[in-house]
Amino acid sequence: MGQGGYVTIVNATKYDMASTINHSYQMNTWKFPDIIAAGTSEKIYVEWSGVNQTTDVAVHEYVINGSKAFGIEARNTNGYNICVHLKSFGTKTCPQGTLIELGWVNDGNVTFILSGNIDSLSSSGNNAGWIDNNLDFLRTQKLREICIPGAQNSMMSNFGNYYRGKLAG
Repeated sequence: MGQGGYVTIVNATKYDMASTINHSYQMNTWKFPDIIAAGTSEKIYVEWSGVNQTTDVAVHEYVINGSKAFGIEARNTNGYNICVHLKSFGTKTCPQGTLIELGWVNDGNVTFILSGNIDSLSSSGNNAGWIDNNLDFLRTQKLREICIPGAQNSMMSNFGNYYRGKLAG
């Protein structure tokens, strides 16, 4: 039994992601859904075989809007790693051809997020300035329609007269 964990793909666009290519070599588990619907996410279990670790490889390619392709790749040339390859498009912070390394967490999860409109996509990877990069899209949304990465426990620690989200007595 090899290293196993999850890859979560968040499709925060208004386009379905359609599967085009699925290939794996020496992977125990590498099965991605055919469609990741617009506005949804999928958590996929993957597992390396561990037989000959440096040759465990896999790719699953998705296309959005009929022409924008990216691949989810499992590589083990210098340790286990999940990458996203922006094959036929770039985002605001990652040019076409960029290989975004998600890393690997055994028994854990790595996540890729794609958001925006077809002419103005953003992705996880290089998130510096993500609000500025998506301001045109964000300003048209209601707050309840926006997912803010990394904001799960905002203001939940000591800060001024507050402690764990409650007024300190």
